Amino acid sequence: MRTRSFLCLLTVLTLLMCACSSNSASDVEKIELWSSGITNGDYAVPKNRSIIIGIIGRDKAGNSVGMDFSKIEWKSSDNKFLAVQPLGEGCLVTGLRDWFDYKDEYRAYGEEPSAKLNVTYGSAHTEITIKVIINIAGTWNVAVGDQSSKELEFGQQGRSITYAGSSGEQKGTLNGTKVSVQQLGVNMTGYLSSHTEASGTYTGPYDTYGSWKAKLTQQPK
Repeated sequence: MRTRSFLCLLTVLTLLMCACSSNSASDVEKIELWSSGITNGDYAVPKNRSIIIGIIGRDKAGNSVGMDFSKIEWKSSDNKFLAVQPLGEGCLVTGLRDWFDYKDEYRAYGEEPSAKLNVTYGSAHTEITIKVIINIAGTWNVAVGDQSSKELEFGQQGRSITYAGSSGEQKGTLNGTKVSVQQLGVNMTGYLSSHTEASGTYTGPYDTYGSWKAKLTQQPK
């Protein structure tokens, strides 16, 4: 009798586990996307770089539910700007062409090229706009005022720029062709004139000011 009761209990538990894990596409009322490549709600991927977009399915109550990842449809609205490669639980999104590649088309609007990532699972659908931004990562030869030029290694995640300065890691931002970096109270602002050249002005302590220029000498491998 004890053995039969145990088997019945085991059968019930097995059925419950199967029921909980067998969510169908109809159970998913809403899908949400997430990525480490988002900055303040802005999806931005540098040219020739990729970010991973993840997905979460939710039911009517807003609870996360299991998904059959083979049934997710990922599509780019413009394959000349954005390439999409499904990865099961997410997809790999790669930027293909930036502002300089289409500057005549986008210069008047001051906008970066973009495409929509369309995602469908059963009756649930969502889309996000992903902008393809300029890839500034690499080694730059930077000359500030009359000082000797120095090599700076720029890293990039989305619009955020990092580099090793004399006082540790420094940060900057990229918006369109505009570059802004700071180090030891010196604020440098300028614009990229091509994929490999930039120039601008700086201000610093004691009302110092002047110009700077930079040239890309090596891209990351």
